[in-house]
Amino acid sequence: MAAAEISCVICERLIEANHSKITCVKCNSVTHATCESLNRHSLLQIRPTFLCIKCRQSSECDITSIEDNENKMPLKPTTGSKTDQNISLGDIFEKLEKLTDIKVQLDRLESSNKEILQKLQTAETNLKLQTERIDTLENTQKSLQRELEAAMKQNNQLQAENTYLNKEVEQLQSYSRINNLELHGIPEKESESVQYIVVSVARALNVKITSKDIDAAHRIKTSKIELPAPIVVKFVSRQTKGDILRAYRKNRSFTTKEIDSSLAERNIYINEHLTRQGKIKLKGERDLRRLGIKYVRTQDCKILAREDSGTPIKRIQLLPI
Repeated sequence: MAAAEISCVICERLIEANHSKITCVKCNSVTHATCESLNRHSLLQIRPTFLCIKCRQSSECDITSIEDNENKMPLKPTTGSKTDQNISLGDIFEKLEKLTDIKVQLDRLESSNKEILQKLQTAETNLKLQTERIDTLENTQKSLQRELEAAMKQNNQLQAENTYLNKEVEQLQSYSRINNLELHGIPEKESESVQYIVVSVARALNVKITSKDIDAAHRIKTSKIELPAPIVVKFVSRQTKGDILRAYRKNRSFTTKEIDSSLAERNIYINEHLTRQGKIKLKGERDLRRLGIKYVRTQDCKILAREDSGTPIKRIQLLPI
């Protein structure tokens, strides 16, 4: 079936399917939106309550009739009784009291909020101060850290310089003793001639020298009072010192009887005149024999080591202990 044709209430023309239209909520009549001067936005707003022109005119007539009837009716007095007035005044006072209580509560809340706000402001100020103190401490810590790093760097440099200088001093001291020997185990006599004793020791070892080959000779005191003070002798020539030391190493059983038959027999030891650090180092190097170092000896105040008879000789540096 074809759809029924509908005409616009205002222009009475047919309303096509593509026309914008609006329906009256009272009589269900249809009107062109353009005939009512409605755009799309106003059409959406007015659609739920729209009345066509006929229904609007009818409603205006009904309202006018009602107003005329009300105007024709006699007026009645509207004043209430005293009881109604008293109740109304009581209600008003009760509401006023409630409003007063509410105001008091609001004032208390406002005062409490002010206290809380003041405490928050104080806490914020304290937090800011603590933050500034923390920042100051952090800056101080960073500064101290930089100073510490600089001091550690300087200390490392000084230690390196100290190690280097100690090595230089050790080498200089060793070089100054390169012509020296130490003689241990020779008894002391009153009015003895140390140079004569040294010449006698050399001759007993079949090394011919005279007092002219000796630059200086003397005894040195040690903490071991029960033993004779050792003799330190400095030769004019390193060759003379080397000849005596090599001859002694061929005769390790060398005793006092070989230089003076009147002396009680005891072993004589002849060594390089090492510095204190050199002696400590030599003692430590001799302990290396337990680790496989078979030979350790001195030559010209240098400590030499060899793992075995067929291995190369290595020099042990005289570093500070």
